[in-house]
Amino acid sequence: MQKEMAEAQRERDLLRLRPCRGDMEIREKDEGLERLDKRIESIQSLIRELGKKRREVMSAAVKGGSMNPLSVEKRQKRKVLKGKSHLIRPDHSPPKKIPLNF
Repeated sequence: MQKEMAEAQRERDLLRLRPCRGDMEIREKDEGLERLDKRIESIQSLIRELGKKRREVMSAAVKGGSMNPLSVEKRQKRKVLKGKSHLIRPDHSPPKKIPLNF
């Protein structure tokens, strides 16, 4: 988005510097500038919306105690693997003893 924004601004600046010889060229230049200004404005509003959404996601993640929602799941897996809880079944029943018959 930022590249597109920079490109639109560059295009607007080039159009603004272009000389005009008559009323028709002035009108075309003004229409082009208006079109580019609308495009730049829409890109800016989109960037603001995306920034707002990003901040909301980050604040929700911070409130949950994590900067990254996926890191919570990773931490839980690490805890399970560090302790002996990886031997416990999902229904929390102890593992069954298998008789060894030789």
